[in-house]
Amino acid sequence: MTLFYITRDVERAVGLLGAIDDYYIITNSSPLAEAVRDKHNDRLVVISRQEKLSTLALMRNKEVQDVITQLSKDNPSHIVVFKNSRQIEEECKRLDLRLLNPSVELSRKIENKMSQYAWLREEKSALIEVATPMSTIGELCQCDFGTLIDQFGEGFILQYNTGHTGSGTKRIYHEYEWKNEVERFPRRVVKISRYIAGKAYTINACVIGNEVICGRTSEQITGKPELTNNPFATVGNDWSNVSDGIHNKVKKIATEIGYYMKEDGWRGLFGIDVVMPADDDAHPGYLIEINARQPASASLESQIQNEKKEVSTMEWHMKALTAINQNSKFKIQNEGVPAEQYNGIQLFFRNIENRPVQLKNEFMPGRYKVSEKGVEFIEKATSVAETQKGEFFAFSISQADKVKPGGELLRIQSKQGIVDTFGKNYQDVMKNIRRQLYVEI
Repeated sequence: MTLFYITRDVERAVGLLGAIDDYYIITNSSPLAEAVRDKHNDRLVVISRQEKLSTLALMRNKEVQDVITQLSKDNPSHIVVFKNSRQIEEECKRLDLRLLNPSVELSRKIENKMSQYAWLREEKSALIEVATPMSTIGELCQCDFGTLIDQFGEGFILQYNTGHTGSGTKRIYHEYEWKNEVERFPRRVVKISRYIAGKAYTINACVIGNEVICGRTSEQITGKPELTNNPFATVGNDWSNVSDGIHNKVKKIATEIGYYMKEDGWRGLFGIDVVMPADDDAHPGYLIEINARQPASASLESQIQNEKKEVSTMEWHMKALTAINQNSKFKIQNEGVPAEQYNGIQLFFRNIENRPVQLKNEFMPGRYKVSEKGVEFIEKATSVAETQKGEFFAFSISQADKVKPGGELLRIQSKQGIVDTFGKNYQDVMKNIRRQLYVEI
């Protein structure tokens, strides 16, 4: 069997390099993709275009189709993508490619805000024991601001059906903020929820056969002003400071959700976001979101697990998607899950301007450290696994790329916590990094 991961962003797929035979990545040209190709030349197919191609556009590319035919030989071609869509499903059928991801219909049902609300409150309400914030669904023009304040309190959460990294979420304090939304989208159906004050956590989990396997819980880094101007934007993960007590609570929620996803036909990776209320240490946690797809942190977590000689999250994902028995090349040597805390962080620096920008200084994929000179480049690298103590792995977009507001400019990954990586003045270090990044266009 030949397996192709087709992705706009190569980082989503590198967690499996070296772990599986007959595994290839098809992706766009980028500084990271070029660096990884130099090391794994026979495993990467890099498509160079002035504009980055979407996953669907990569599939439709004649060069990509020829490469798949050539590498597959007489074997069936199996495709994995980061996030499925109807167009991707149709294109795979047209090209006679076997798409391994769960159906887009099931994914949307579980992930989109409105259908997820119905799935939890109606389809699974008699069974599920997971706590969720008090919520309601309705058209903006049919909801009264005063009534919502009485019911959900000041600063309630408004969510549109879809949104990437917090873009579809707003916190409403004042009536004029509410009226702005009503005037823009009067007939739009939204989800309104009570705001829960507390820390947010996330976990990567996998439905495989009749089991739900969980990775290790990380603290979700959201809205840091050094990294984004959106208070609800996810800008990273921190595995280094999560207690066993918190991990066990989050894992319990993920396991229950995973079993109900399995009943509906789900297989493979998913992620959940959980908030632990600041005023109640005994609370089991509120489920905030289900991501019915490969979570963005799965690739980095897999690299950390591989270095610890543990079976990785991405290996479980592929085993689940291919539904192969224990004697296959996807055999899992360690059937357990991470038993101890492991350190690591991931940070996304996003465009905080209200206009597109380009990089002023490109961060070559490599090892870096903080010194008296600021952020100091050590040498080229292709993954966080190559870093030493006190170092971090960083890679940026190309200087030629134009990045929309909220888009990613730079990613930093480390096998240590944020203080051990940047020092006690880590906020100043992050501010200095941002000052190096971009020029407006």
